[in-house]
Amino acid sequence: MYNSGVVTRAVFSHNKRFVKHIKDFMLFQYKDAFMLVEDVKPIFAKDLVLYIRTNLKLSENAVIKIVGFAKRVLSHAVDSEYIDKNPFANIAKFKRHKAKIIFLEQHEVEQIESCKLFTAELQKVADCFLFCCYTGLAYCDAKSLVKDSISTINGMTAIIKERSKSKEVQAIYLRPQAVEILNRYEQHRATHKHGLCLPFISNQKMNQSLQAIERIVGLSKRLTTHVARKTAANFYVTNGASQFTVKSLMGHSSIQTTEKYYIGQHIEESIENQSEVFNKSIKAN
Repeated sequence: MYNSGVVTRAVFSHNKRFVKHIKDFMLFQYKDAFMLVEDVKPIFAKDLVLYIRTNLKLSENAVIKIVGFAKRVLSHAVDSEYIDKNPFANIAKFKRHKAKIIFLEQHEVEQIESCKLFTAELQKVADCFLFCCYTGLAYCDAKSLVKDSISTINGMTAIIKERSKSKEVQAIYLRPQAVEILNRYEQHRATHKHGLCLPFISNQKMNQSLQAIERIVGLSKRLTTHVARKTAANFYVTNGASQFTVKSLMGHSSIQTTEKYYIGQHIEESIENQSEVFNKSIKAN
């Protein structure tokens, strides 16, 4: 795998998975996981797409990511003059499907907050999940949160932290519920020992525990650490926060990302706002 510069651990993990899928395809199609780069032909790309769709049964977005990764690797081979032309150059462009944003409504968050049936370990997971619901921090950023990232600005407690994925600075107001959770674990031995704010467990184990939480609470939505991040964005969008505020909260690299994945999701609010504007114009006339 080529090195295009410094990448985050998450990007490296994704690339590693893409390599595995491509190797598995080569074993399936050619009975060999290794091939000289000059032997890769355009038919390779078409067969890879078919394999991802039919054998792996992955989404079109997964096709885009895996094929795009292979294309970038081969472009690097062209730049390094190992081959003259990228065999993936003429592959048809795929249309990315916008995934539906899954988030919790406020009453669903309150169901988790008020539940008294969790074991001690599940309560820790629930608290960490709720903290992400309040702040919009991604799992890796919430897990690595330290006290030095928490400041007081104009009398308000806030997190000022560089997001690990985009390297953009997140400016996050800490709601009283979030501060309460931080205070609860201030002297927790696991957090105190490592200088962290919260007792996060591994992402895989946390998601497994969240499945137990959703069953206990009776939620119909699949809970993951990423749902918590979306929940925070939805809360502020629904309650009238500006696009700049949501961008700052989420740590997006551009306002277009915020508009694409969050602002544009609120169809009902858009229709209601249009109706209000129309009715207001009628009354004015």
